Amino acid sequence: MKKKLISTMLALCMFLPIVGCGGKEGDYTKEEPDYNSYEDTLQMHIGGWVSPPPAQKEGETDYCTQENYNDIADFGINTIYGLYEPWGMTIDGKNANERALGYAEKAGIGFYIRDFAAGVALQEADQTTFDEVFGKYLAYDSFAGIMATDEPSTAAFAEITAMRKGWDKFIPEKDFYVNLFPTYAMPNQLGISDTENYRENYVRRFLDETGVKFLSYDHYPLLVDGWGNGSLTVDYLFNLEVCAEEARDAGVPFWTFLQAMSYDNATRCPTEQELRWQVLCSMAFGAQGYQYFCYWTPPGQGDNVAKSACVTEYGEKTPVWYAGQKINREILKFDHVYLNYEWQGLMPVLGEENTKNRLYNMMEHPLQSIDRIRSVKSDQDVIIGAFKDNGGNDAFMVVNFTDPGENQVCTAEIEMKGTSSVVLYRDGERSVVEAKGGKLSLEMEAGNGAFIIPLQ
Repeated sequence: MKKKLISTMLALCMFLPIVGCGGKEGDYTKEEPDYNSYEDTLQMHIGGWVSPPPAQKEGETDYCTQENYNDIADFGINTIYGLYEPWGMTIDGKNANERALGYAEKAGIGFYIRDFAAGVALQEADQTTFDEVFGKYLAYDSFAGIMATDEPSTAAFAEITAMRKGWDKFIPEKDFYVNLFPTYAMPNQLGISDTENYRENYVRRFLDETGVKFLSYDHYPLLVDGWGNGSLTVDYLFNLEVCAEEARDAGVPFWTFLQAMSYDNATRCPTEQELRWQVLCSMAFGAQGYQYFCYWTPPGQGDNVAKSACVTEYGEKTPVWYAGQKINREILKFDHVYLNYEWQGLMPVLGEENTKNRLYNMMEHPLQSIDRIRSVKSDQDVIIGAFKDNGGNDAFMVVNFTDPGENQVCTAEIEMKGTSSVVLYRDGERSVVEAKGGKLSLEMEAGNGAFIIPLQ
């Protein structure tokens, strides 16, 4: 398994200037950059919400088993998040967190613990108290960090800060995990007034005040109405933009969540193309991790496969599991290449017959142009994420930005300066494609895209 260095990613957060001030055409590289040495050290963070639930009392099915943790690793998740372990049974002298850590270690993945005693122990920052709570977990290599809290309001920032300081005093090398609300949360949920805004008064405050070393948030864009008609949340790109920009300015990586299930009558369970679309859109904004909501379906859904996550409440793999496994394997084939590049911004492009896109209109700082690109022609809407590596080499993530549920194929032609060929990664596979006169034609199925590195 690759070394999990992406959690802190400090070395990869030295961001370059915004696109638009590039060099002369003759400065472009003719040779493909060699990133092979990073294959074992740079890895996309692929997380999962809800680990296999432990039994809470005698007679209940215990899903906290080695087999289920082996399946998590086979799926492609490298860090699973504990949720129900505080209520789990102690078996053979080990509490549910310890049992999960043991199974995760044998499976070769990381585990975020959830322990209700953690808050006091970390705020007291006393070695004896810390050891009483965390000492039993430190023996496991799979102990990747703590799931401190989910979707806090600003009222919780002071407590999070105190906990994080205690955490850094004892084990700063492990992750102190907090996940934020999306843009569509109400002001009272965010803990801000009606006149305050999500970017400055919630996300930026969180980064400035808490000192948490990465930015994670959830936003679930796949909607459906009572007649079965699909749509997308209008603020999906705006949320990506805010978190990508704020994380960049703070010098930390950011992680997104994927909608991997239907959790009410207004959301739809994703197909493979809808799942891949969420991953690629996040990567077009430079996301260095993505997380499944959920991996294991929380109790209450029952055995409704049509709405369940990757695994049903009762431990059965769903179509989402197999789709996610396929996509994870695709991403892990070239993540070390992608992670060598720093995000510069995103340019939305309207299809030739289109006059507007409501999701584009919500963005505050879309790129109007990219120095390396002369023109883009497309029959459908596309987004283009612009990237540079430490050597100034360009790369682009191009994504078919039609609603992936509508099954629209997109054909785009990108004309680039100083380009005769490109290295292209699509569905995880690498190829070298000729670009005569700097022109590259891409046909992208619904939900798909390509990561391209132009060569002179």
